[in-house]
Amino acid sequence: MFKKLIMALAVVGITATPFATAAASSILIESTTQVANQTAGDTNYQNSVSAKIDDVVKVQVWIHNREEADSGLVADNVKVNVKLPTSGGAITSTVAGTNTNSISNTTTVNLTSPGTTLQYISGTATWRHNSGTNTNITYVDTPVSDSIVAGGAILGNIQPCFNFESTVTIEARVIGSAVSIQKLVRVDGSGSAYTAQNTANPGQTLDYVLKIANLGNTTLTGVEAGDNMPPYMTYVPGSTLLVDTNTSSSGQALPDGITTGGVTIDNLAPGGGELVYFKLQLANNIPCGNHPLENVGIVKAQGIQEVYNVATTTVNVTCQTPPTTPVTPTTPTTPVTPVTPTTTLPQTGAEGALAGMTGTGVLGYTVQAYRKSKRSLADALKHIKR
Repeated sequence: MFKKLIMALAVVGITATPFATAAASSILIESTTQVANQTAGDTNYQNSVSAKIDDVVKVQVWIHNREEADSGLVADNVKVNVKLPTSGGAITSTVAGTNTNSISNTTTVNLTSPGTTLQYISGTATWRHNSGTNTNITYVDTPVSDSIVAGGAILGNIQPCFNFESTVTIEARVIGSAVSIQKLVRVDGSGSAYTAQNTANPGQTLDYVLKIANLGNTTLTGVEAGDNMPPYMTYVPGSTLLVDTNTSSSGQALPDGITTGGVTIDNLAPGGGELVYFKLQLANNIPCGNHPLENVGIVKAQGIQEVYNVATTTVNVTCQTPPTTPVTPTTPTTPVTPVTPTTTLPQTGAEGALAGMTGTGVLGYTVQAYRKSKRSLADALKHIKR
């Protein structure tokens, strides 16, 4: 019957394709890709997650043959490729069989530390699938070649129906370099603990320590430490020491220069730490007032940005108040009571002249008037006697 149909189509000039071949070229598959941060304790896969240095994320690619369960349409030689980014956090998966469509998906890992990337963990690729039948479902985990992140790895054939849905998972670690620094200070010879803030007096010597740590999962090379001195301080020559796992507890002398461009110290392995000690001298002639002197410590390594930390020493110089000149109190003067002038008219005669002439200002006039009055009286008496 089928041969007769092909012959009939050939008569009218139509080329027929056998049903099995046509069906094989149109098998549809579907796929999604999600991610979980295992280090953070994620229990569900999501479209995006955040991750920091050394976190491990798990990427899952879900695959399903969409054909009907009884169609017999098998997706052959299904290949999966997972592409990890060289920068950023976008992960792309591509799934395709030799007789299927090709489908790509993207999931995102938000890298919270600058300069970090994702690195595939070798041997973690696994294909979980039903190795049984549509009625006798038996899921198994099959290791997948590491080539899954380098061009792709072939899984095999995938039967139709949800009973044959499968997943491919891989794990990747966030790789990056990171360094930290903590700067602490104390007064030299005080025996007190190092702190981020302290007080001191002019002329005293300060002990400083830089605590440097590798917070990443790569070895730091070209590690350098430096110090940015505030005003009123000078470096004490020969005082810089390095203490780490490669030195004794007494430390290893480093050349001067920590305050003038920095000094190079050892390479630092992941999780490793180093201590850098040095001394600074406070000036004797610090002006009066309250001076919070901020001393900035700096560390950097090859391929990463500089990192800073601050220790503050407060120098309080009391201002001297000049003595004041005492003021001699002034003795108040006794007020003079003004003399009220008389308004009584002067009387005639000697008595009147004397009575009318009061006050010290007319004393001379009063005597003169009295004498004149006496002469007139004498003249008058002489006249009477005659």
